[in-house]
Amino acid sequence: MGAKGKAALFAGGALAGLLALASLLPVEAAPRKVLSFYDLKGEASSIWFQGGTNAFPGLPLANVRVGYTTASLDSMPSSHGVGSYVDLGEIGQTGWGQARGGGAPLPEQQPQQADARFPGSTTEAQAQLSGDQDLQGQGRLLAGSARAKAGETSAEGTATAAGIELAAPSQSPAGLAPASVMRSAFASLLQGVNAFRQARGLGPYRPAQAGGGLTARAASSHTRAWKDGEKAIVSAEAAVEDVDLGGVISIKGVRSFSSSSTDGAAGTSEGRVEVTGASLGGIPVEITSEGVSLAENALPVGPSELKALSDQLNQVLAQAGFRLTLLDVAKSAEGPAGSANVRGLLVSWEGTAPTPDRQSFYFFAVLGAASADAHGGQTEAATASPSPSGEPATLGELSEGGGGGEVGTSSGVAGSGGAISLPAVQGTSPAGQPAQVAMPPARPVQKRGGWLVALYGIWQLSVLATLAAAIRAKMASGAG
Repeated sequence: MGAKGKAALFAGGALAGLLALASLLPVEAAPRKVLSFYDLKGEASSIWFQGGTNAFPGLPLANVRVGYTTASLDSMPSSHGVGSYVDLGEIGQTGWGQARGGGAPLPEQQPQQADARFPGSTTEAQAQLSGDQDLQGQGRLLAGSARAKAGETSAEGTATAAGIELAAPSQSPAGLAPASVMRSAFASLLQGVNAFRQARGLGPYRPAQAGGGLTARAASSHTRAWKDGEKAIVSAEAAVEDVDLGGVISIKGVRSFSSSSTDGAAGTSEGRVEVTGASLGGIPVEITSEGVSLAENALPVGPSELKALSDQLNQVLAQAGFRLTLLDVAKSAEGPAGSANVRGLLVSWEGTAPTPDRQSFYFFAVLGAASADAHGGQTEAATASPSPSGEPATLGELSEGGGGGEVGTSSGVAGSGGAISLPAVQGTSPAGQPAQVAMPPARPVQKRGGWLVALYGIWQLSVLATLAAAIRAKMASGAG
């Protein structure tokens, strides 16, 4: 081997050796991020029925929720689960209650619900209805059950109801009779639908039982919030089956689902609603955000005429004061937050007062509402190093500051779409005032360049092999 080759060989070896030695020095890696705080809220309602009059603005004469559940969970940690097979509010919250009880919240007229909280003395609760229950003059319920749970990492509420009949009360303050007004409204709608049927060569529709309210065979809802590893998730679902309104509007089923999650860095959201078996005066229809449209095989006509007839059917609804529509599903996933609000199917009616000094009435029913909101944040994972004495380091031995996050609960309401505030975890300062608790700092993870050490070893072996070959060649030339 020539002098230049040997010099190049040894120069390369020296450079590799320096690189190998440098690789033994500590190298700071990117700190690992973990979910440090989160706030989850879910809410579901199978049926929300309300009616009122302009004589008492802000005070409905009827206000009932069937199959109502909520679940919330935050990183304090604290959680709350509610299941209510029927929710009437306090007696003073309706005009009917004002007339009957003067606003006094009587114990037997409180919401029938299961309520669980963590931390708290009740982390699991149940409520059961085994017989017919009068709903403060707003209808009746044949059966119902509710369950709620709350724990450190999860919360949920479940509710079911059966044999549901809802209607405006037959009597109310100032001698008003909203029940008879609602019956008249549905009778007017039936008259318009039958005129439409007659124009299409169909016979009149005769409901099995005409009425002025809402009936449903069954309703259920389930809301859950939980933490799964480094992800926080909340879901809500509601369902109602065999719905009839005034004997004119019939719906086989409404099912809604919403879900949101966060890992502290990115949020997700999902929401959907499904309506099956809808009909208006016995005519199959589909309910969309634009109103109703005739089902494809409802009448023996072409697509263009089907669209025109659908417009006529929506005019029949409007002339009777009704609106039947599928409300929009609102979904968003921005930054560490996710939100899904499935507002369900809306049936509403608003009457017109014959003269300005007369009363006008309204009512609405929302079927299958479900909302889920998730918000969170990340901080760097904390890694404690051994103390100089060889004992594990305590929290007091770790330096303060750096990477601390504020962990708290949200004052927002699920589905409200409002901003979520996150107050800090509260401790106690020497002066007795609330103080923020600092998160432990992140420690850099040390890695060593082992691949450079291996490269250096391979180079050393190659140098030795080259020297050995050179010696053998020299010995062979000397012997020759």
